[in-house]
Amino acid sequence: MRFKIFLRSFFIQTLWNFQTMQALGFLFVIKPFLDFLYKDDERKKAYLRHMRFFNTHPYFASFIVGITMRKEEEYKEKREEKILKEIENWKLNVAGPLAALGDSLIWSGLRPFIGVISVFLFFLIEDKKEYLFLVPLLFFIFYNAVHIFVRFKGIFKGYELKERIFEYLERLRLKEIGRYMRLFGVVFSFLLFLYLYFSPPIKIFSFINFVLFVILIYLARKLSVEVIFYLLVIAGYLIGIFT
Repeated sequence: MRFKIFLRSFFIQTLWNFQTMQALGFLFVIKPFLDFLYKDDERKKAYLRHMRFFNTHPYFASFIVGITMRKEEEYKEKREEKILKEIENWKLNVAGPLAALGDSLIWSGLRPFIGVISVFLFFLIEDKKEYLFLVPLLFFIFYNAVHIFVRFKGIFKGYELKERIFEYLERLRLKEIGRYMRLFGVVFSFLLFLYLYFSPPIKIFSFINFVLFVILIYLARKLSVEVIFYLLVIAGYLIGIFT
């Protein structure tokens, strides 16, 4: 059952809409569990409960899925209306902090960090053009290893810990990990720049790279840090290909 829900969690954003955001996707994820717990009218009511507004980070949504499963079980056993209120409140109150954590850790930390590391490892190889395929492959493997783990672990930990889930996440020190990933991402980006600039055979491209770097720094006043980051990585990557 949980593995089936885990697989469905990959589609939580496929039914995204402006009115209820991820609500239909969330219902799609937990539908097998609701079908297992309820029948007929109760099942319809359960569906309707989870069609209300819901929006969070798509990976960390798994923690809320796990919590909701546990709470729905409690309601099935005790039939207390306050449990339904707790489910609604938890979905609303937990979604925001998890969205902020996911954006900071995944979008601003992990994704650019893995991208830089993949490109950096590529430049350590002597015959670069022959192994060019390694860059997207390494990114795909490293990034999805973490992403899939978060989805899978979230369902089980949410179900196990319920209200104590934030204590668990705090112990993991994820905010600090995110800061370190951003820091090392910048460091490795700078090392890539130095490598390209001081490589003897590519003086003209080194100059172009330097000019691009200056232009991007100027544009940084108008663009987000993440956009600048990706433009720098792409510039260095293209120069590496054609030299």
